[in-house]
Amino acid sequence: MTPDPFSIAVGSGAILAVDAAREFARRIGGRLGDGVGEFIQGYATHRLRNVLSQFERARVMVREAGAEVGPVPPRMLVRWMEHASVEDEVSLSEKWAALLANASIGAGDEDAPQIHVSILAELTPRAAGVLEMIRDTTPMRGDEPTTVRDGKSATADLILHELGPAAVSFGSNGGQRRERLDATLDLLVRQGVATRSMRFDYAHPSPLDQLGRNSFVPPPARLEVDGTEIRITELGKSFLAACSPPPKSEAAAE
Repeated sequence: MTPDPFSIAVGSGAILAVDAAREFARRIGGRLGDGVGEFIQGYATHRLRNVLSQFERARVMVREAGAEVGPVPPRMLVRWMEHASVEDEVSLSEKWAALLANASIGAGDEDAPQIHVSILAELTPRAAGVLEMIRDTTPMRGDEPTTVRDGKSATADLILHELGPAAVSFGSNGGQRRERLDATLDLLVRQGVATRSMRFDYAHPSPLDQLGRNSFVPPPARLEVDGTEIRITELGKSFLAACSPPPKSEAAAE
């Protein structure tokens, strides 16, 4: 008879623990399987399937780029497999495949993939979408108008506006959407891929402000708050570049 995997794992002296673990596994197994052995097998199969799928996608990316592959440092590859193997979301799986493809052809800083793996492992689909939206933002300058697409800076309201119908994924009403977007921005800021800071401007006095005053003593400029500025960081840019498919060769493009 095949030994019970849980019995092997915890030892023969912990029967009650095995029974409790077996019941726990049955309850959380879901589509991975109800039985303990079935659950473990389903877990391993699920992760292996994800890894193989992303290996194949990375191989196609490298082939389309017309590049030669080389060994990926084990430290990075093991961490990549650990996290990529549990990714089910399609858009994030594509980023995992691109990250591996770029690492295999030595694109970018050889130390960068370590931090990129950590960032992607914590990224939610919602946060990834917002980061893509602010990909081209730059620090705000002067009184220029700002939009996400202008490549200057963004605000939470502008991001929700640009999301349009997709903003529904953040909640059923405006207040809820703003709260969830703020939480998403908190995640991006904590990861170091985005910044969020108050923008202060000095409002210089107009000629009318000087009427009745000594012309030699102009009124002071007023300090005004002009909302919150959201923009990508250099780390965020390098992360998105590493998680984007390498450029296709001219032959592949044809």
